[in-house]
Amino acid sequence: IAGPGYNVFVSGVRSREERESVMRLLNEKAASMPVPGDWVYVHNFHTPEAPCALYLKPGEGPKLREAMTELITFIIEQLPKAFRREDFDQERSALREKYNKRAQELFGGLEQRAREKGFAIQSTPNGQVMFLPLIEGKMAESPEALSKAMQAKTDDEREQLGRAQAELQEDLGSIVLKQQELMRDLVGDIRAIERSFAAKLISPSIENIKTQFDHPAVVGYLDRVAEHMLDNLDRFRENPEGRPGPEGPAIRQAPEDGQRWFEYHVNVMVDNSGLKGAPVVGEDAPTYRNLFGTIERWMDPLGRSGTNFTRIIGGSYIKSHGGFLVLDMEDAVIEPGVWKALKRSLKSGRVTVETFEPFPFFSV
Repeated sequence: IAGPGYNVFVSGVRSREERESVMRLLNEKAASMPVPGDWVYVHNFHTPEAPCALYLKPGEGPKLREAMTELITFIIEQLPKAFRREDFDQERSALREKYNKRAQELFGGLEQRAREKGFAIQSTPNGQVMFLPLIEGKMAESPEALSKAMQAKTDDEREQLGRAQAELQEDLGSIVLKQQELMRDLVGDIRAIERSFAAKLISPSIENIKTQFDHPAVVGYLDRVAEHMLDNLDRFRENPEGRPGPEGPAIRQAPEDGQRWFEYHVNVMVDNSGLKGAPVVGEDAPTYRNLFGTIERWMDPLGRSGTNFTRIIGGSYIKSHGGFLVLDMEDAVIEPGVWKALKRSLKSGRVTVETFEPFPFFSV
């Protein structure tokens, strides 16, 4: 009966021949049914702890995974070359010259005001700026000569010089703030140039992948991938592991080895590309992990536990989606945690992939 809740229970099955008869009947039925789609997990760029599950057409899961692997390989290899191009260097150099000129104009105006007030500007080796009084319009030949000339002045003259020096210090503080603003503007403009150059490389590649998938969720995911890449261009500039080897760049590294590109991976949970009809899955060992999957972890050299969406492992329950799952009821009842999860999934029509931990005080 093709309706929810009508699950078949076969009693009295003892021999292997009887089990094979059940499987044969199901395979005959499944052959006339449509092939269900693939299930994949992708990174959620807005909420990383809640990855996105996508339901694709049969065979599109591995296809999307391969397309993303090729995309990252291409970007890692080509983006540094784009930043070394002559036209990029020319635009960046022109920007720096423009901002250096503005900074020099600010400092040149300060020098002019200082001279009008009777001071000269001198920089110390540690980068500090000093205002030294001029003696008859010239710099003093030595500190002793400056001290002698200051002692020869009246109290009013020294007080007037002190007020002028304080005003110049305030002007200097304002100029330093303006120079910091100029530097922030320069960095922002340089990043805008980098983003523009990178977009010329990334956007066409993303659009090419979009044409291969007629799926709104995939298109939305690819848009977020492009935005995330353009927002994190510095990551593609660095390569601490050295040049990519023949097996490919860092995208193939395991997370515990310092995986840097996992956000762009595609975790294929169910691959139905080779099916002709609906799946028939016989689960001889219906443990919680085998039925409902798990989330694997890794340990870093400091002993810290970690995981991400690429470590979600699907079980036979989700792999039989759209078809048939065959298991021994007695085994399912005695396995810890299985019976409750099985009933809950059948009632709700949803399966939650989580790690079964019967001893919570040992869990992380």
